Amino acid sequence: MSTDPAMNTVRGCYEALARRDLGAFVALLADDCVMYEAGGSDIIHSGVYRGLSEITGVFQRLSQLSDGSGHFELQDLFSDGAGAVVSVHRNLARRPDGRTLDTREALLFQVQDGKVTSVRNFYDDMSEVGRFWSN
Repeated sequence: MSTDPAMNTVRGCYEALARRDLGAFVALLADDCVMYEAGGSDIIHSGVYRGLSEITGVFQRLSQLSDGSGHFELQDLFSDGAGAVVSVHRNLARRPDGRTLDTREALLFQVQDGKVTSVRNFYDDMSEVGRFWSN
């Protein structure tokens, strides 16, 4: 495990989500954390989420829409040594109507005092994500 505390915080986020432990995940977020979700109107969860309640709500909504099938396979973590961490993961899910998602995503985390203060995502294929999450 890395000695970089910010990388360890981000790794903890992935571990909590892998266990489907939303409480443990949220415990690693600052109370005023901001999450920026990329995409246009075809990606139903694109936008800005401020605070733990909004962030928890979007995770719960996406879990419902994908019947809890969504998960991330962490591939890489990179740090600047000053609180910024980039993660790259494989994003996998399926919808009840048979649509599947299998794409790579990068996240830029800002970590301060062991808590994530902001996170911004980047997709490798925005059109695939749009097809999966469109209504």
